[in-house]
Parts: sequence; C-alpha cells; structure tokens
Amino acid sequence: MIRQSKKDAILELKNTGMSLRKIARTLKVSRNTITKILKDPDEAAPHRESRHEEHVPLIRDLFKECKGNAVRVAEELESRHQITI
Repeated sequence: MIRQSKKDAILELKNTGMSLRKIARTLKVSRNTITKILKDPDEAAPHRESRHEEHVPLIRDLFKECKGNAVRVAEELESRHQITI
C-alpha cells in the first residue's frame, strides 16, 4: 500500500513533466504502481476489518480479568472459548 504523501509526490512530479521511469527511480516505486496512481489518484485502499473484531469485547474483559497479562489472555481465549490468536 502506498501512502498518500507518496501519491501526492508522484502527481506533483508528473505535473512538472518528469517521466514515469524517472519518477519510479526517484521514489523507488514500480512503474506499474505509478501508472495506476496516475489513472485514478483518488482511489482509496479497501478497508479490511480484523478477523477478531467480533471478539474485542471478550478480549477486553479477559484483559481486565488477567490484569493486563496478554499471554494469559491468549491462554484463556484458547482454553475457555477455543479462539486462537
């Protein structure tokens, strides 16, 4: 995933007349990536939720119960709820 600051730099360099190859060498980004960004500069990366998002309330409760011990939280998740992280 390319950061917005790098996308802005690509667009700015292209507007100054720099070639795709030179932009690629300068920013250490592939020419294909530069082409994609120039075709659709406003395209946002798809948002992906965590696989464990549904377990957050349970994990928070166990975190309090285990007094902040993350290893113990993982052990309890596995033993009580058959959830592995």
